[in-house]
Amino acid sequence: MTESSLRSLLMRSEYEDTWILDAADLEIPGETEPHSETSEPAWVESVVEHFCRSPKCAQIAAMAQHMSKWHAWKGESEFSAMMSTLAAAAPTSPTFTMLIRIMVEHSQG
Repeated sequence: MTESSLRSLLMRSEYEDTWILDAADLEIPGETEPHSETSEPAWVESVVEHFCRSPKCAQIAAMAQHMSKWHAWKGESEFSAMMSTLAAAAPTSPTFTMLIRIMVEHSQG
């Protein structure tokens, strides 16, 4: 799975308005959102790291497992495999952190 293929999948209508993180998901105690372009990448990485250590990862994994089945029912085996891989990935794995990074970026607009 590539970052490009995952970004494309998450732009589909099934994901675009539902696979987002809200302001509470993006909060890190003692930190604020960046106010300049130069601090944004570091802030995104900080949020990703914090989120991947939280219990919320189990919710994302469950959502991925559900979507794996949904894509299988639709005959979309490639997308089903992508979601199954994400559901089984450890929260700190490169694959899972890539998903969370994309979701954080998407949530920022």
